[in-house]
Amino acid sequence: MLEKPKFGMIRDVKVSQNDNSDYYVKLEYNGMTPIYYMNLIGRGLMEDMVESLSNEETIGLYKSMTKEEIEHPETIPLDKKIKLMKVLNKSKYIDFMRNFIAVLFYTAHSEYKLSLESIFADYLPDDLMENDAIVEAATEILNVKVTNKLKKNVNTLKREMN
Repeated sequence: MLEKPKFGMIRDVKVSQNDNSDYYVKLEYNGMTPIYYMNLIGRGLMEDMVESLSNEETIGLYKSMTKEEIEHPETIPLDKKIKLMKVLNKSKYIDFMRNFIAVLFYTAHSEYKLSLESIFADYLPDDLMENDAIVEAATEILNVKVTNKLKKNVNTLKREMN
């Protein structure tokens, strides 16, 4: 019997409800995630991520960060973290993260062929973007998988231009 390959990243996130009925949400990133993103959202994952972060405030803040802060976000001083969170709280970024989380959920449960609407209505919590555990897990996956791929693409482009 064939088994699902062991590649990508999987996070099981505990979601606590007000009525103490906790449950787990499984988020997964693998090679199919960008394809699922395109199929469900109708746009490319990389393009959406770049667009959600590409405004003058974000670019200025990014340019002011040291190499250490970029590679190890936990070293960013609190005041800079607060500025960064205010900038990232823009609607394009929130929309991107909501869609990204839904696609990570879809990837983990792709055998069920869920619709985007049913994922938001039936499986993810209503206060999705206020759920620190889910946002943290999605951000970790985003940092490890998507950002690394983006860095590789930028480095390849730089080599080709030289």
